[in-house]
Amino acid sequence: MNSKVMAQDEINHRLAQDPPEDQILAQDPPEDLRRVRRSIATVIDAEAAAQDAVSEATYQIGADDEHEAIPSGSFSAPLGYYLSSVKKHSAGSRNKTIRNALKILLLPPIIVAVTISVYPFVPPNTIQTPRDILANQVPYNIIVCFLTFPGFSYINAHTLAETPTLKYVFLSTCLMNLGWTSAIVMVATVQGRYPVPYQYLYSGNACMLGGFHSIVHFKGWEALRKRENRKKILPLLMLMMLCLGFLVVFSFFRALFSNLDGRKQTFLAPLWPLIKLGFKHVAGKLVELGKNPDMAPFSLFALDAIAAMSGNLLFLSSNDVSSVLAIIAIDMVENFWMASRVVFLLQDADRAKMRREMRRRDDDFEALHSEVQLLKRMVSGDENAEVAGKPKLDDDANDLEDEGIETVCRHRAMRLAVTFLASECCEIATSAWTLIMIPIIYKSPNKEMFYILDEMDEEGLEKSITYSSLDFALETISLAILVFFIHKNTRLHLWSVAVAYLDRLKLWRGVLWVGFLVTGAAISFFLKHLGCDAKFQFKDTVDWD
Repeated sequence: MNSKVMAQDEINHRLAQDPPEDQILAQDPPEDLRRVRRSIATVIDAEAAAQDAVSEATYQIGADDEHEAIPSGSFSAPLGYYLSSVKKHSAGSRNKTIRNALKILLLPPIIVAVTISVYPFVPPNTIQTPRDILANQVPYNIIVCFLTFPGFSYINAHTLAETPTLKYVFLSTCLMNLGWTSAIVMVATVQGRYPVPYQYLYSGNACMLGGFHSIVHFKGWEALRKRENRKKILPLLMLMMLCLGFLVVFSFFRALFSNLDGRKQTFLAPLWPLIKLGFKHVAGKLVELGKNPDMAPFSLFALDAIAAMSGNLLFLSSNDVSSVLAIIAIDMVENFWMASRVVFLLQDADRAKMRREMRRRDDDFEALHSEVQLLKRMVSGDENAEVAGKPKLDDDANDLEDEGIETVCRHRAMRLAVTFLASECCEIATSAWTLIMIPIIYKSPNKEMFYILDEMDEEGLEKSITYSSLDFALETISLAILVFFIHKNTRLHLWSVAVAYLDRLKLWRGVLWVGFLVTGAAISFFLKHLGCDAKFQFKDTVDWD
């Protein structure tokens, strides 16, 4: 008994001599342990830095092999994988997105409308000589060009997968301004009258000059000697020609639409969205030929914005709400088809992924079953027992096929989702721009300088505002419903994907300048000095002596 007491006393004495646990933890570790910890931390930091560098290089646009085949309608692999992994954005990113959206929604229409409202126009029928054109038209051209043509510069640069610089935008804008003004002066001098009917369309040569300048600036003359480069660059010029063709078709369609009564306008109105779809389809093919699929949504957004604004301009000439509803209905059907297609593609990707997972589970179950059977035979004394496994070549081939299907469907869905959202936002933004610009110019002293507005009374202004407001409301409701429909069926955060696309490719500024391009071009279209008289009367055109 005494021995037990003595042993316990000895244990207590030793415990009393040892420092408490908190003191042990507070002591500095030995030098060897500190050196090991520092080495481990260094290795971890190096691995993290290397992983970040690899991720950034992987997601960098154009990092993949340029000769790699990209499926039609799909993003490149780096961008596709990046957007597929996007989750819901943070509050800070949300606030930044709201600020950028408000800039795009408010700055272009307000700045353009106010600038044109205060410009000191002279009546076009008082311009009698080329010198008068230079004195009166050129200052206006300079102002409008520096508000609108930078948008073309950004479109050209991004279509070529290049980053536009301030120097490039300035030079390109100056060149396009020079081309447009020279064409107006030359044609007026040759024909001996001003304004020349539909001289607005001469801006097409300015767009072509801008396209050539972009190619030479970014690629150089040497690049044009290679056939492979020409195959990529030619679609850019064709895209510019397509925009010019769109303006020509719209000019004459609007003239026809304006000269019809209510019922005939209603029958003709659905034709315009179909024409717009045809142009968008051709633009998509040209972007595919240009081998720059990542910029397809932006390029189509630019054309879609012009087309959406043209629809709002038709509302100014509409005599009945039925024609407005017909145009809106076709647009909503198009957007519903795009949203449904996004859902179908993502569901196909999920089914391919599920098939791969089911095969893996079946393989794991069969492997476990074979091991159990092996144990049973070994317990029974079977010395020749072996695991009977089936060849997995077929499973591996099926896994690779389903993995490819999943990747292609997901990347196509990402591209279509961004394109869909851009199309819907174009409809909403152009309606908002119209609602802002028309009242400002109507109340300005320059109202008499614009077709339609010069004959518009308060009732006509109220009707135009009602039509654009109806379009704005219906398109906004449609967008909300379709975004909810996509998210409910696929759990895709559509807004986050679109914001990530704009951030990754640095397109916010380009979208803003496209807004200036569309608003400036729309207002200039009705300016009497540019001769787009829908009634083909051209009362303001004066023949020179």
